[in-house]
Amino acid sequence: MERTFIEGDRTVVMMLGHPVYYEVFRTLPKDTFVRVVSDTKLALLQAPLNSVAMKRADPAEQMKYMLRIDWLNNLSRKIRADKVIYLIADGNLECENEKEAVDKAVGMANMTLEIVDVSVALESKGDRIGTLPWLRVDILGNVMAIYPDTELLQIAPSATDEDRIVPPMKRCFKIGVDQCPKSVSFSPKSVVIAMPFRGEFQDVYKYAIRPTLEDQGFNAWKADENISNIDIMCKICQAVQESGYILANITDWNPNVVFEIGLAYGLGKNVILVKHRKAEVPVDLKGLEYIEYDTLDDLKKNLTLFFKGLSMVG
Repeated sequence: MERTFIEGDRTVVMMLGHPVYYEVFRTLPKDTFVRVVSDTKLALLQAPLNSVAMKRADPAEQMKYMLRIDWLNNLSRKIRADKVIYLIADGNLECENEKEAVDKAVGMANMTLEIVDVSVALESKGDRIGTLPWLRVDILGNVMAIYPDTELLQIAPSATDEDRIVPPMKRCFKIGVDQCPKSVSFSPKSVVIAMPFRGEFQDVYKYAIRPTLEDQGFNAWKADENISNIDIMCKICQAVQESGYILANITDWNPNVVFEIGLAYGLGKNVILVKHRKAEVPVDLKGLEYIEYDTLDDLKKNLTLFFKGLSMVG
């Protein structure tokens, strides 16, 4: 308290008998001596300056940038957007270039000593058809990607259901990198089937699910029908990323099926849940929507109504 600092000054704070060293990175007004009083606002960076600088120089950051822009370009084409606008701090500033948006966000962060959010707006023929959260920027210029949050993605009512499908994100959750090592080819009419391999479920698939999907112009993908020599979860992860939908039979809450549902939700896919009417549902999941059935004819009828409803969207 009552000490005066300028950018570059160092100080020490004793914590539990140990010295913790701090450096003044920014003062407001800039390049001016600032006296610390009771209402002085202090902002602590989340990492030491040297480690932050190393992170910014990491070539992996460039790869993340390329993947981020590639994802946005795919999404723009998918929903027929002809313009991308970057909105800084709830739209207080706008620009059409991400680097410019980051620079402006850094400037705003320097003024407020707070993290600044950048969102993206998609436009078509002058009309704004979608917005989604995009980046967070701190006063060092570090970019923290927060895309894509498909729950917050707002698509105009005129968009068709096919337009709502999110393109593949190309991630590998097994080895923790942002790019799938496989060749991911997005197919919006592909539906991954998640279900146990037991006989009664095979009948549900063979006589209800698959024929209904084929009648409605969709292609069913099921792991045991696609033989390969790669890791089973790698194969399923690739199929989920390539698909527009995942249809999961949750009648007995099979652990493998639950994992695949979580993977699909994490990738922003459209998840269709089906279950027998007598099947119990865990309390925490009772709020989810299901397609229920008593007989195979019930399931065929309800699935047909569901997919016909999709074709009428917009």
